[in-house]
Amino acid sequence: MNTHIDFLIYNRVSKQPVLAIETDGYTFHKSGTSQSERDIKKDHILELYGIPLVRLSTIGSNEKKIIGDKLSEVLNLH
Repeated sequence: MNTHIDFLIYNRVSKQPVLAIETDGYTFHKSGTSQSERDIKKDHILELYGIPLVRLSTIGSNEKKIIGDKLSEVLNLH
């Protein structure tokens, strides 16, 4: 099974991943689809390696704020 992360933000110096971002369309990612099974596996792998994940729906609402808030959280910029 081939799969990938939509976006991965990483530290340019250490090359370590900082945040994974996935965009999820409802029809393609709804429960019971093969894509939803891949999503579960991706979630598990990212959790296993301690890489935070943000899943964004494709409704076009607050993506910039959601990503910014999560980056601030994982980089301790509060």
